[in-house]
Amino acid sequence: MGAEDTKIQLMRHRVLALGLAAMALCTSVNAQTGKKGTDEFRVTAGYTFGLTEGAGGAVSLTPEYGHYFSDQFYFGMGTGISMDDSFESVAIPLFARGEVNFPTSGSITPYVSLAVGYDINTEGDNSVARINPSVGVKVPIAKNTLFNLGFGYTRTIVKGGGGDFLGFTAGLNFDTRGKGFSNFLKKLNHTLELEAYTNFGPDDKGDNSCHSSKTFGLRYTTMAEVAENLSVGPSIGLGRSNLKEDWGDENKIYLLVMARGRYDFNQVQVIDKVHPFAQLEVGYNAFGGLEYAGIISVNPAVGLSMSVGSKNALDLSLGYYTLSNGMSGYLGHPLRIALGYRF
Repeated sequence: MGAEDTKIQLMRHRVLALGLAAMALCTSVNAQTGKKGTDEFRVTAGYTFGLTEGAGGAVSLTPEYGHYFSDQFYFGMGTGISMDDSFESVAIPLFARGEVNFPTSGSITPYVSLAVGYDINTEGDNSVARINPSVGVKVPIAKNTLFNLGFGYTRTIVKGGGGDFLGFTAGLNFDTRGKGFSNFLKKLNHTLELEAYTNFGPDDKGDNSCHSSKTFGLRYTTMAEVAENLSVGPSIGLGRSNLKEDWGDENKIYLLVMARGRYDFNQVQVIDKVHPFAQLEVGYNAFGGLEYAGIISVNPAVGLSMSVGSKNALDLSLGYYTLSNGMSGYLGHPLRIALGYRF
């Protein structure tokens, strides 16, 4: 065998070795990913804006649940709430979404996705179908928890036409590591609360008189711990409010759909088994009945939590609501007091 043949054989061996190394690297990356068979719960906030003049925009909050059929391919379904950026109309989206991930040797995972769905408008017949391709990245921030950031295009389809929108999304993905959704639920904190609000709204506002009293109800919140002492999750409230207006008194059903973040100061013990916490809620409310749909609330609160078992606690909190869209002058700024049982 000549020197030239030896060089060719050496090059072949090097190429083969490089190929095997690349395959091993890919296998290693996929093994690190380990997504196949995993269930995932995702909560995403988004904002879209129209590409034509006067199209406006919309904000949304959409929980989603799905399954990884391979390390790369995910399919899920979700719903939520969507409001135009003037907070005057509300829609309930129903959608299915497919996602393809591109695992890397680093911590960042790029992805592309396609969502198809239908938005049910709560007022009138302005419901629309949607197609939404997007791209994004996911970054781990805690054990079994990822932060996702995306950018996409949305095409709405209605009779006689449609619209074109661009939008941004950000949210959290909670990975069950293939042990099923029921196991994932066991890791969540659930809270049931009795809540009451102070009388709010001036007795007279211009030519209208509006005063709400006897406002109380129930709240259900489920939260996942995303970092030490820090939990986030959705919160839904339903209750009764007596609304006094020019034409008389009316009993209204109020609805709250909020996103809650909570930090427990476990390292601070007020007395035995009692520690303080702070929380912040942002979301949609209809304190004066559903005709006041589209009011955005921000609620900072503080409280005390007393352990009554290994995982159970009693919570007492006091919070303050701010209202947007000019409704603060009409409905005021109510204080909220709540007694909850966390399990």
